[in-house]
Amino acid sequence: MSTYPRRRILGAAAGVTAAAALPLTMATSAGAAERREPWAAVPDPVPVPLDALYDNDGIDTASARGGDFDGSGYTFPGEELPAGRVVVDGVPFLFPASTAGARNNLVALGQRLDLPQGRYLSAFFLTAASYGNASGRATVHYADGTTTTAGLGGSDWYAAGGPLSAPYRHRPDGGRDEHGVGIGVAEVWLDPRREAVAVTLPVTNPAEANKASLHVFALTLQPVAAGRALALRAPHSTPSLLDPSGAQSAEATVVNAGTVAVLAADGVSVAVDVPGARTVQPARVRRLDPGEQARVRIGIRNRPGTPPGTRRDGTVTVTGRGARGPRARRR
Repeated sequence: MSTYPRRRILGAAAGVTAAAALPLTMATSAGAAERREPWAAVPDPVPVPLDALYDNDGIDTASARGGDFDGSGYTFPGEELPAGRVVVDGVPFLFPASTAGARNNLVALGQRLDLPQGRYLSAFFLTAASYGNASGRATVHYADGTTTTAGLGGSDWYAAGGPLSAPYRHRPDGGRDEHGVGIGVAEVWLDPRREAVAVTLPVTNPAEANKASLHVFALTLQPVAAGRALALRAPHSTPSLLDPSGAQSAEATVVNAGTVAVLAADGVSVAVDVPGARTVQPARVRRLDPGEQARVRIGIRNRPGTPPGTRRDGTVTVTGRGARGPRARRR
């Protein structure tokens, strides 16, 4: 058994709200990529159904009661949550329904989750914890009999908002507790060089009062791309300024989602395209080995005639030598 750490590199660039995978298109001119392999598209994420493993009913509606998320009878409000396919932080998930009596999450007690066999970059989980934050070590199993381990956890549903949130929760007596609750995204890195077949969850506590339990609502896998490939995650605007230019910064995370190292010779840069402003300090990615990610900052300035404080939607674009990727929307 071994851990599989990934380096997180702080670079000179980043930014935008709608997280998205941005595969670069194949280079079209001969020699444009200095005879390296062409850019590959990042495969679509693969949601993994967990219905058969759910063992806890943690989502109610005013007309469909009977759940008990935390062992004290409180539940998420289904009226405020999605059902079916939903995109959270740029990752598609299959989110369970709030049908009366239906189980819709599993409490992490060491269950083995079988995966569609394949090579994956990471596994994304929708998680929440009851009675405090909860975490532990998840174990990834590979077809060759080897394993890796990584941390998997969730924040207390009552203490943190999370990307999936609700302004209240249902009380056991049928009323509302007017306090926000939330569900977050947790990521477990996999070794893309090996065929993964299963993930074993950490062992936390059963869903009982005053015991910290980790709840899993959904799982999605990100397959690795064969060759050179980049993905862009969590692009967003910020109020920060870049030194020494003083330009406003946008931030994003660039991930090497392929099997080949991205080098300085690939000329990877990240820029923002927004009406009324221009990129004055693009982000440069000098090197990313497979599975590595770099948080980058991009400097932008208003064009003449654009008043300070103007808010407009824009896009972030990843460009490599001989190729230009699709763009992610920025706000």
